[in-house]
Amino acid sequence: MWFGKARSDLDRLADLHWQSVKDQAGLPQKGWTHARLARRDDPHNSSLTQRVSHPTAGEFAYKFQLRPESQEGFEAHFQRQQVAYDSFPHSDALGMPRPVFVDAVRRVSLVDYVDGVPVSEVMKRGTTPDAQLALLTQCGAWLDAFHRCQHETRRFRPAHTLRYYEKLKQKIETREVSVAARGLFLRGIDTLAATAPNYEGKNTVAAIQHGDFHLRNLIWSAGRIVGIDVSKAQIAPVGYDVAKILLDFTSVCREGVALPSDHIIHPDTLAAFFKGYRLVGADDPSFNFLLYARILATLRTVPGAQRDRTHAKTRTLQRLRPIAEKAFHSPNPEPVRHPGKTIVFLLTQSSLERARRGEHVFAEAVQAAVQPLGHRVVHKRNTPQNRTALGADDLTLVHMSDPVGSKGLVFRHAYAGPFWKLEAEAARWTWPIAKADFAPDDIDTDTARAFFDHWRRALVPQQKVTAAPEPFIYVPLQGKLLQRRGFQRASPVDMIQMTLKHSDLPIKATLHPSEAYSDAERRALDDLQRDAPRFRVVELEMHTALATCRYVVTENSSAAFHAILHRRPSILFAQIDFHHICTAFHPRSPSQAFDEVLRPDRPYDRYLYWYWALHAINLDLASAGGALRARMADLGWPIDPARC
Repeated sequence: MWFGKARSDLDRLADLHWQSVKDQAGLPQKGWTHARLARRDDPHNSSLTQRVSHPTAGEFAYKFQLRPESQEGFEAHFQRQQVAYDSFPHSDALGMPRPVFVDAVRRVSLVDYVDGVPVSEVMKRGTTPDAQLALLTQCGAWLDAFHRCQHETRRFRPAHTLRYYEKLKQKIETREVSVAARGLFLRGIDTLAATAPNYEGKNTVAAIQHGDFHLRNLIWSAGRIVGIDVSKAQIAPVGYDVAKILLDFTSVCREGVALPSDHIIHPDTLAAFFKGYRLVGADDPSFNFLLYARILATLRTVPGAQRDRTHAKTRTLQRLRPIAEKAFHSPNPEPVRHPGKTIVFLLTQSSLERARRGEHVFAEAVQAAVQPLGHRVVHKRNTPQNRTALGADDLTLVHMSDPVGSKGLVFRHAYAGPFWKLEAEAARWTWPIAKADFAPDDIDTDTARAFFDHWRRALVPQQKVTAAPEPFIYVPLQGKLLQRRGFQRASPVDMIQMTLKHSDLPIKATLHPSEAYSDAERRALDDLQRDAPRFRVVELEMHTALATCRYVVTENSSAAFHAILHRRPSILFAQIDFHHICTAFHPRSPSQAFDEVLRPDRPYDRYLYWYWALHAINLDLASAGGALRARMADLGWPIDPARC
């Protein structure tokens, strides 16, 4: 079993092939114990590594690779370990594990097991800064010994690295590729291009490359440093390996430590490493240039969309950001081609901080759209002082609140995905789409279904897609439970009472996480629960509720829009822009909505396509810049899409 699930092919085949390994490697048949060292099982990479121990035969690391299925690649990796082991100058202080056996057909291998702890763990276990630096010196000594196995002097040529990142920059700017901290990443590429001439043609050393030289691939074993998992074994400038481990050490062990103004890596760190690594010094051109490239390469491993980041990748970004911001200072701005307007974003404090870090996706998209036309974007805190300081005709953008000035516009996320709205008013029920007619017969069914299926897979957790509905009504509450506001047909508490009166199903209500409810509001909910046992206020994740409820009742919560992705109907007690696909509650005929809500003919696929593909701006598309410029022009801004 694996976490309560039946054994997978990975586990079963690893056990099966172990019998063959023992036969072919001449190992005893009985008396082995197994302990898992690492396991990865996903569609593209699937492997299992075990510590196998025998009282007389010894201890080995046994690896089975299920995916990828390349026999040549698996054997080539093993041979790299063999060549490196044979060449390495083993000593009492430095070493590598001995490769023992490989079966490329079955993709299994054995190497000697090293009884120790990754250096990264040693450094994290309360070790003093001085002790960390002493250990880093030993790591430098290991890499020095490894590089000296095969090395040569050559001229450093940064052009290849620069070409790669210049091509990547084009894809990022056209939204073909998404990266974390987009603005910072682009500044990094500009910094790389600006510094390249400083190192072109200077003497460096090229050596046998480890390829994945970081603190977790070095094992501390009884005072000895043992390097593992050589992944390249090609001749390359030494800066590749040196930059990787020094950036790894800085991000893991020197988080929050202030750096001198002219350093990316602390001088103490450089001194400690190059005390052990003597093949080149800290002034080596390949190291100094490739350090910038290594920062970018590490940033590249972090998914661009925050929702796609694991905790580990989020932590990587947190650790790397201050180093990258120090390294990628803003280059001198190029003269604009056309004198243009200033566009002012008025943001909350948290949004302002994200925008300044280059992580505010809409602000980044607007900047990319208007900068080529000579316009510039600035970010300010949305305060009364900043609003009143603006002129009546200034171009302003504000999030989800009334526009500022006669030329002010409002931007808002169109509920999910990369889809956004840019409008002249904050009230969604006044937007043009709210007044437009939805004509499902005008939309191609196959196109809409493919669009719907794609975004459902992308946005709805897979286990929620297949959930079956249960007999309950989901009521996502918003704020001001005791008030009936102008765009509402009843107060939220009255809405619950109407639902109890006109339905027989259990009702599960959830509170909005960003609302602060008054004592009077909570008493009203308590009274309802006491008087009507089938009504309960619960903690329930939105997609779980939508996947399992019969239908939704709400004022105008965005949960009703997400319900479209689950093909669940909604009753709305308030005005909103996506009302077309929902059932509206009317006080003059209160039972009608509850009678009609479960009608089976709602064209969810075509509605989602109509709302998102035809009436929103998709920031993931290469055409997003043009769509933003066209929308600004439609709303009266002096932006000419034809100029770009």
